[in-house]
Amino acid sequence: MSGGGGCCVPCLCPGPSALRAAAAAGRLFAVAFSFFLRRRQQNTRHDAFAPLPPPHTTRPTTPKPPQKPNQTKTKTAEYQFNFPDPGNLAPPVIAASGVSFSYAGKGAPASTRIFADLDISVDLDTRVAVVGPNGIGKSTLLNLICGQLEPTEGHIARNPGVRVAVFSQHHVDGLDLALTPVEVMLRAYAPALKEQEARAHLGGFGVGGTLALQPLYTLSGGQKSRVALAKLTYSKPHILLLDEPTNHLDMESIDALVAGLATFPGGVVAVSHDAHFLSAAVDAFWCVEGLESGGTRTVRPFGGTFAEYRSRVQRMRARAQQQQVVAAAAATAAAVGAGAGGK
Repeated sequence: MSGGGGCCVPCLCPGPSALRAAAAAGRLFAVAFSFFLRRRQQNTRHDAFAPLPPPHTTRPTTPKPPQKPNQTKTKTAEYQFNFPDPGNLAPPVIAASGVSFSYAGKGAPASTRIFADLDISVDLDTRVAVVGPNGIGKSTLLNLICGQLEPTEGHIARNPGVRVAVFSQHHVDGLDLALTPVEVMLRAYAPALKEQEARAHLGGFGVGGTLALQPLYTLSGGQKSRVALAKLTYSKPHILLLDEPTNHLDMESIDALVAGLATFPGGVVAVSHDAHFLSAAVDAFWCVEGLESGGTRTVRPFGGTFAEYRSRVQRMRARAQQQQVVAAAAATAAAVGAGAGGK
């Protein structure tokens, strides 16, 4: 103790930046370990029944097919998407309280509500996937979070400084196919963005070299998706809302997306049917439920893995099918009984 009564032991509590850096390092280690296991399983599967080569000889290699003259060769393995650091924001960044929504607008009957009693929050450390049956309103929920739709009841508070980017197939389809990736970036952000900066940013998403100078109509669906991601993220969003981000991406690009999200110091809310992506990129699940109970849905956290969620869905489907079989059998028996009684 010092003479003034204060403690001379320095404070060892880590600050918010250190905690976020540690969380990102942990996520990146988990992703790298997942990749290692998957590569090892692939190698084991390919080589398990291959005969061992005789001593002092090498195993013959399969010759690679010649590359077509005008085919662009791009290496997408062993890299990650580089999402820019948006900077820090104090929580809550986005918070919904008592939110209901109906496409019929305010004052519409309760029977028309899509969502009711939503209480959710999104912060810079959020890594969540929205899961539920097709058509239940997962994309509608993303539109409520980003402000594209407004609640008919309740309130969604957003930090005044928050920047939100939404990625969906619509953004890919909306690209001008006559432009090159560099021209897409310059049209969106010129004059502040220079060509060299645009090429560097695109390179962080696997669109580098001559690929960045080719018209979009010559690119694959996955390459167009990378251009759309690069365009959306140049504004340094704090929150990424990803609606089916793995559509058209090959496995190497999905791995690169997962690795990039692991080090991204912002929040992520994703909608996807890709089991590998969901298992590696998020650590929590929001389950959209309630469609079978009258049409109004709500969102509840699911405390388990994606594999456990799928098992739960399979059990629910099996139970529903069994109930349908029982109901059909009961209806048939009642019809037969009614017919016999009328004779």
